[in-house]
Formats: sequence, structure tokens, C-alpha cells
Amino acid sequence: MCLSGKFKWFFVLIVSTFSFEDAFSQVLKGCRSGGMIYRNPPTGLYGWTSPLSETCPANATTATQYTRFVQNTTGSSSCPIGLLSLGGAGVSVDYRLLNCPIDGWIAFLLIPAAFAGILMIRRSQTV
Repeated sequence: MCLSGKFKWFFVLIVSTFSFEDAFSQVLKGCRSGGMIYRNPPTGLYGWTSPLSETCPANATTATQYTRFVQNTTGSSSCPIGLLSLGGAGVSVDYRLLNCPIDGWIAFLLIPAAFAGILMIRRSQTV
């Protein structure tokens, strides 16, 4: 069954919405160790600090942030964690900073709402 021209554009909208979900989130540098990504680079006696979980914690709100691992950095060097590196060492990585939990569901909410709006406009024009 062939899609009509109207539904082809709707299909393109759906695919592009899901494809570009994280297109506007910036890739940052960090240090990964034990399910956490440390975000603040070494300064003075401190190695990497300010860890964030790689998953959304339980009871998270939309204001809660988490990190999504992207890739190891070129060379994947070791990086110190904490005061005087007492926190051990991790691996240098690239990551994205995202909000929990509704962040990934916005596309699912917008598309049905837009489709319902289009149907309502069409119906009002035929009357």
C-alpha cells in the first residue's frame, strides 16, 4: 500500500524527530569510573570531581541531570579522580549531559498532539 503525499510528510516528521533527539545536546569531556562520569577537570591538588550517574536515579524529576557516555577519547588515557588522586583513576571520555526522565519522551508527546491538531483543522475546514 502506497502512502499519500500528506502521510509521507508525517512519516518524515516522525523519523526526523526521533533521529535528532540528542542533536542539540553538547558533547563534553570527562572521566569515567564505576558507572559515574566526573565532570570538573583537575585543578591544583584535585583530580576530576563532581560525579554524575550514567543512569537516571530512582525518583528523578525533570530537573535531575544524568550523563550519557558517548565514546572514549582519542588515546583513552587514564585520569585521576578526587583529592590527590585518592579516588583512583578513570578513563577519559566524551559524554552528553541530559535531564531525566521525560527528556526522551517529548517526541512521543508532541507527535500525537500535532496530528490531533491537524485533524481538528481539517474537520473545521470541511464544515
